[in-house]
Amino acid sequence: TSWTPTEEEIDAWGRRVAELTAQVEEDAINASTQPSPNKRRRMENNSSRYVPPGRDRTGANAVSSYRKSLPPLLAAAAEGNAEKIQSLMEEEVKNSSSPSLSAVEKNGHIRKLLDQQDRNGSIAEHWAAGGGHLHCLRLLQKYRDMVVASANANQDDDNANGDDHPVSRSNQRQRRRDGRTSLHFACKNGQDDVVTYLLKERGSTTKAEVDVPTGDGTTPLHLASFSAHLSTVKLLIERYSADVHRKNDWGCGVAHWIAMSVDPERKSIVEICQYLRMKHNISFHERQKQGHSAVHKAAQKKNREVIK
Repeated sequence: TSWTPTEEEIDAWGRRVAELTAQVEEDAINASTQPSPNKRRRMENNSSRYVPPGRDRTGANAVSSYRKSLPPLLAAAAEGNAEKIQSLMEEEVKNSSSPSLSAVEKNGHIRKLLDQQDRNGSIAEHWAAGGGHLHCLRLLQKYRDMVVASANANQDDDNANGDDHPVSRSNQRQRRRDGRTSLHFACKNGQDDVVTYLLKERGSTTKAEVDVPTGDGTTPLHLASFSAHLSTVKLLIERYSADVHRKNDWGCGVAHWIAMSVDPERKSIVEICQYLRMKHNISFHERQKQGHSAVHKAAQKKNREVIK
C-alpha cells in the first residue's frame, strides 16, 4: 500500500528542512571566518594569533584602499598637494641638519624619503607624473637635484683625495621595480605637459630617453597607445621621434597595444589605428612571438572597431 503523509507531517518536515538549511549556512559562515580546531591548535602551538578577515594583527581595520595605503609623501604627490610635499621635505631637511651627521648621511636621509615606495614600487615622482601634477613633480625633482648635486660635490672631494667613484647624474631615471619611469606613467595617463617637461626640460630628447623600456621592453609610446591618448601618441612620434616600430620582449608593437586597449573612448582607439596605419604604415596583421596579430588581440578584448 502507498503511504501519503498528513498535512502535519509535511509541515513538520518542511520546518526540519529549513532548520537543516540554516545550520548548513551558519556552519559555512563559521568555517570561512574561524579556523578549524586542528588549525587553531597549530596556531596556538606556534604562539600565533588568528587574524579575522578585514583586520590586521593589532585588531584594527585593515587598509583595503590602495590610495589609503600610500605613505604621506606619495599621498601628497598623488593628490597634487605641493604644500604638503614642501612641508614634508623641509621637515626631513631640518632633521638632517644635525652637526653630528656627515654630508653623506644627510643626503641619505633626504634620498630615503624621496625613494620611499608604495606596495607596487612606485615613488612620489611617479605619482606626480601620472597624475599630471607638474608643479609637484618639479618640486620633488628640485630636491632630488639638490641631493645629487651634493653627492657629486662629495665625490669630487673624494676624487681629489685619490678616491675614484662614479659621479651621479642629475637626470638619472628613477625606475619602479618593473622598470617603469615617470615618463611611462605620464604617457599612460596622457599627461602631455609632463611628457614635454620630462623630455625637453629635464634632459635629452635622445632615442634612449624617448624609447626608454620597462623590464619587458615596453616603451612610453606603447602605454600611450594602450590608453588611447592620441595627442600623446602624436607628441611622442612627431615631436620627439619615438620609434613607432619598436617592440617589447614579446614582440608586441604599437598595433598590438592599441588593439588591446579597453579605453571607453572607442573613437580615440579607431583614430589611433588610422593614424598608425595611414601615417606610419603600421601593419595590424604582423604576429608577435606567440603567433598573435593585432587582430587576435582585438578579438580577445572584443574591440570590434579595431577589427573592422
